[in-house]
Amino acid sequence: MSRQTSQREDRDGQGNGDPIKLMLEDKTLMDKCVADGIVVESAKDEYNLLQTKSKLSLDSHPAVVFNFKLGEKEMKKNREKFHELLQVIKLCKGDKSEEMNEFNSLMPSYHMWQSKSLIQSQLKKSEGEPVKRRPGRVKRNTSKRYSMTVRVSGQVHDTPTTKDFPREWLSLSKETEENKKLKKENEMLQVQVNELTTRLSKIASDKLTDGNPNFADLSDRNRPTKIGEKFGMVYDEEWSEAYDEIKNLHRDQTDEGVYEILLNIVMVGMKFCQEVAKSQISSIESGMSEPMLRPQWLCDGKEYSVEEMVADPRFKTTLKKFAKDFRRGASTSSISPLCTIFKDAKLKEILDWDVYKMDSLNLYIDACIECLWLMCVQDPPMHITWLTKGAKYDPAHFNMFMTKGKDVEYTVWPAVFLYKDGPLVTKGYVRLK
Repeated sequence: MSRQTSQREDRDGQGNGDPIKLMLEDKTLMDKCVADGIVVESAKDEYNLLQTKSKLSLDSHPAVVFNFKLGEKEMKKNREKFHELLQVIKLCKGDKSEEMNEFNSLMPSYHMWQSKSLIQSQLKKSEGEPVKRRPGRVKRNTSKRYSMTVRVSGQVHDTPTTKDFPREWLSLSKETEENKKLKKENEMLQVQVNELTTRLSKIASDKLTDGNPNFADLSDRNRPTKIGEKFGMVYDEEWSEAYDEIKNLHRDQTDEGVYEILLNIVMVGMKFCQEVAKSQISSIESGMSEPMLRPQWLCDGKEYSVEEMVADPRFKTTLKKFAKDFRRGASTSSISPLCTIFKDAKLKEILDWDVYKMDSLNLYIDACIECLWLMCVQDPPMHITWLTKGAKYDPAHFNMFMTKGKDVEYTVWPAVFLYKDGPLVTKGYVRLK
């Protein structure tokens, strides 16, 4: 390692360890202190005295290094004047700065060194001058007195008293403790406010959204607008692939016949999901009400219960709300079994094909049942509609499919509404003539 690198590292290490020194060397900060009437040079001397304590042993005398008078009175004055350095730190860096931490760490060590210096000077004085004693008195054991003095002195400066610090320091300490207490109380109150605000917001949200489709939970990935978007993607993707597969495997089918098959799957699927939703909500309500109206207690292999109580209107209202919320929150768990039931049983009413051997049509049916089921579990349920042959074209709710005209020839894809007779979510497609 080069000499320049070593010297630079020494300077960096010294700077990082002496934050007060760096602060006192900052001319801009010191000019600010001078403008406020603080004696900066005195503060620098006080810091030098504080810093020197760690470099001096008990036998060293600081007067050799600094021009300070270290008699008992002078030491007391130095101790009381450290508030000037404290004022500089508070003005420039603040109460919680690194400089303040260094100052607080230096003061106790200075007091300890000061005590030892006083003891040393007293011992030297007692050795150089004869001690005047009254006749008949026994000479005291100097070593014992020295030991006791060190013990008492250490106790005094390890636990500073009001004589050791200016009143400004003591009031600052009390103020800091009071601030900590108030901060803790403020944090506890803030937690309570947040909790009450959350509970109030939840209650207001429940009352606002319960049975009201105009207010949707934006965190719900299966809210009506998202279901409408997903249903539109089924028409753009799965519908087209299923159409191509049917045309390739069943060449006797006309375009109109394929359109009718794909639409019938949607219409029959919607009726199927509505029937399942109606029976399912009844089962959920029954399962939730029985444990509440007919509680049981099992003890030593015996079951204790009473006849099921009659529910009051408030209980029924609460039960319906929680049943609907539970069913809507867990609705995706029913999609896979419903797809299987529909293809194995309900689909036979319109098709006699083995749809499990037709990959694209199989995926199309699953996608339709998923969207239709999510529509049926909304509160209130979403609604789909289509136009029959000969009906007037409704451009507000349907787009034209391939041709232009005024009268409907057949519907290709249904329109989706937020609820029956409600606002439109996504448009459908009709063929005109």
